[in-house]
Amino acid sequence: MQFKHNSFSVDYSLVLKFLQTITGDFESRFNILVRAKREQRDHQTISDYRLQVERLRGRLNASTDFRDGAVAIKFDGWPDVIFFFFFNLLVGNSCW
Repeated sequence: MQFKHNSFSVDYSLVLKFLQTITGDFESRFNILVRAKREQRDHQTISDYRLQVERLRGRLNASTDFRDGAVAIKFDGWPDVIFFFFFNLLVGNSCW
């Protein structure tokens, strides 16, 4: 398939070889340590929180452009997300 314009022409059969899309189902669970620092006049207060994602599930779409090595990854639609946010008292403990 070719597209012609007054000043250029593009052969889309070549472009399609460089652009690829991969689609699949994705599901994950993970924990993230969130550290908040507040500076007050003479000291610094540090608070630790834990973001626990119990379920992150959805249809994932990865588009690649092999000409420049670009990759774009996104969810199609709205993913199913269940998460909890805790004040973390066990920092340094590997049980979480």
